[in-house]
Amino acid sequence: MSRPEPQIIHIAELDDGSTWDILQADSYFVITYLGQPCGIRQHKRLKSGFKYMKLSYTNLGNAEAQCRKLNQRFKTNDFAVVEVI
Repeated sequence: MSRPEPQIIHIAELDDGSTWDILQADSYFVITYLGQPCGIRQHKRLKSGFKYMKLSYTNLGNAEAQCRKLNQRFKTNDFAVVEVI
């Protein structure tokens, strides 16, 4: 079974020749820690600044996969996926 075609809200053509489609999202999923929305950032000693991890998704499968990886990395079951819309 194939994925349904996304509904395009707006199409923009940029000066570099690329085309961007703004798609309607049916749902929005957020990864939570202990039931609270959270953010995760990584700081490496040899590099300046932080790297922030993506924790919100329009696709449930991507959110669940990231949630599994976080629970494995931190050896916990405290991360979960919550549907916002």
